[in-house]
Amino acid sequence: MSDISILGLGPMGSALCRALIERGRKVTVWNRSPAKAEALVKLGADSAVSVAAAVRSSPVTLVCVDNYQTTRALVQAHDVVSQLPGHIVVELSTGTPKDAREAEPWFVGHGARYLDGAILCGIPAIGTARGLLLYSGDRKAFERCRPLLAALGEGTRFVGEDIATAATLDMAWLSRIAAEYTGIYHGAVICQSEGVNLDLYSSVFPENDGAHFWLEPLKKNDFGNATADVVVWNKAAKLMAKQAREVGISSEVPDLVADILTRAEMAGYGRERVAAMVKILRQAP
Repeated sequence: MSDISILGLGPMGSALCRALIERGRKVTVWNRSPAKAEALVKLGADSAVSVAAAVRSSPVTLVCVDNYQTTRALVQAHDVVSQLPGHIVVELSTGTPKDAREAEPWFVGHGARYLDGAILCGIPAIGTARGLLLYSGDRKAFERCRPLLAALGEGTRFVGEDIATAATLDMAWLSRIAAEYTGIYHGAVICQSEGVNLDLYSSVFPENDGAHFWLEPLKKNDFGNATADVVVWNKAAKLMAKQAREVGISSEVPDLVADILTRAEMAGYGRERVAAMVKILRQAP
């Protein structure tokens, strides 16, 4: 019997798995493409042959896939649903508050205990003091899982019993980040257009300011090795716009960011760092 099962072994799901293994947890993994499990099996994970087998292997299942719709598609099969009574499901896929509100009654209605989570950090921070992960929903389920979830980041927090709280804070956090990097990169283009070098631009920010992180790829002219690329950030911007439309607030800010990043994708920069948006901002649309 494993301590926890993980469905989804993309870059983030794999990072979550490694953090648990490194802290001595027994983990079962499943991914639609089994080859992605091979490296984790070498580290000590067990690979399940199906979603049902993964859920059956542990009292807790953590899901980290593309979206909530994918989660539902994975778990609604009869052989999985039959495993849900008494099971704890932790959703760490990115979605809107509406997604969380729709997911909770489905899982609870099938006998599971449900936690909705949000990852407010990058892959390198998983399992470290910089790892910030928020959870909302079933408080008793969180307390039962706390030792497991704490392995994913020292910033592990329960933020409330309203199931949508973690997703709401995730949308707000993403908004702040998107506005930050977009403003910084537009500032870089201003400087370049007027002949001011980026070292001088960087020097006006305090030493611990995040601007230095965002500017480093430009200063090195290196847009590769992205842990979160243009495609990923564009999905986040579009998700923020979706949330705005769902609740009837303005989507102007995420629409602006998504428009720039969509043009970057169309220009072939999708797998580069988000800094590649400067290649779009240097030219009038």
